[in-house]
Amino acid sequence: MVGAVKLASSHALHPQSGARYVFHRLSGPPAATYEALIYSADGATIRALLTWDSDGRPQIEPAIADLSLYEQVIKLARALRSDHPARLTRWRG
Repeated sequence: MVGAVKLASSHALHPQSGARYVFHRLSGPPAATYEALIYSADGATIRALLTWDSDGRPQIEPAIADLSLYEQVIKLARALRSDHPARLTRWRG
C-alpha cells in the first residue's frame, strides 16, 4: 500500500507541460550538495546530484541530456548557492 501511495504522489508531480524541479539539500553549507529531482511532462523522472566546483560553477552528476532541463537546473543552482535553502521546488514550463 505504501508503494502505491508513493507512485500516486510521484505521478502528481509530473506537470502537463514543462517540468517540476525539486531540490533537497543533503549537506552544507558552505559546500552544499543537493539531490535534484526533475519531473517532466512526458512522465520521466530524472535524479541527479548538484554540487559546485572550487570556482563556484555548478556540477551535475550524472549529466542531464535534455538541454532545456539542464539549463533550468543551472539557473536554479544560482538561487540554491546564494541562499542554501533546505528545499526548493519550482515549476518551469
